[in-house]
Amino acid sequence: MAKNSAPTLNLLIKASSYQLILVQTLHSIAFAACWLNNLPLLMKIALSTLVIASGVYQYKQPQSDFYLRYSNKNQWSAAFNNQPFQPITILSTTVISQWLVILHFEIQQRSLTRLIFRDSLSRNDYRRLIVELKINH
Repeated sequence: MAKNSAPTLNLLIKASSYQLILVQTLHSIAFAACWLNNLPLLMKIALSTLVIASGVYQYKQPQSDFYLRYSNKNQWSAAFNNQPFQPITILSTTVISQWLVILHFEIQQRSLTRLIFRDSLSRNDYRRLIVELKINH
């Protein structure tokens, strides 16, 4: 019987500057939309306040790093907030592109989604993640 000698893939998914830029851009567009409509002034001010509060909240939220592992036993696992690794099931709704992986997975009967931008990993690690996801999910 042939043994699978492929090494375990251990990845530390870090915070992404692309994600921060995307969130800031979307909040800027939402803020502009608050003022480029025919709503009453009081409503424009209220909506603008909500958009600004959301932007400040998103900016201050620390983007938590997490670990993703694919073992040579064909099993995915993840670790969040310095917790031990837990097995995950990658769902078929996961989206893979050259710039972004929308990782949709199930952990402990809960469905979660994580965005993994290209700058969250080294170029080689991002390529390896894409290859493993395409082959093994």
